[in-house]
Amino acid sequence: PKASADITVFHLVLVAAATLMSTFTDPRGAAASIAFGTQVAIFVTLYALPYVALMALVGALTGSAPIAVLTAISAYAIIGIFANLLSMSFSEAEWLGYLMPAPLKNQLLTGDGGDLGTPAAGLLAYTAVYFAAGWWIFSRRDI
Repeated sequence: PKASADITVFHLVLVAAATLMSTFTDPRGAAASIAFGTQVAIFVTLYALPYVALMALVGALTGSAPIAVLTAISAYAIIGIFANLLSMSFSEAEWLGYLMPAPLKNQLLTGDGGDLGTPAAGLLAYTAVYFAAGWWIFSRRDI
């Protein structure tokens, strides 16, 4: 909890600094810079939620934080590479990329103000699924 709070505060400080710098350099004005900075802060936080839940799931599976980090990074890389290689040969394999929330990033950060509810709902769904699976595994443990 302490580390996640520190990361959140650090994230907000970085977004605030970038927004402040943008208010002086962006020709659209301070209001547009502040609105965009707020949007980015919300989107990045929302995008991080499934990865936090995934780490909780992997941590529940492995029982060790260092092994969980190594396993999660390896799984993320292997799934991404495998999905890309298969989708080059088989168009039907494009869905494999959606085992992780990464494909929703482009939809979320387009900045066009279009349909942002769909990727936001998708990220929350990933979070719920990963969290529920991790909770189910963790609750079955004999501690």
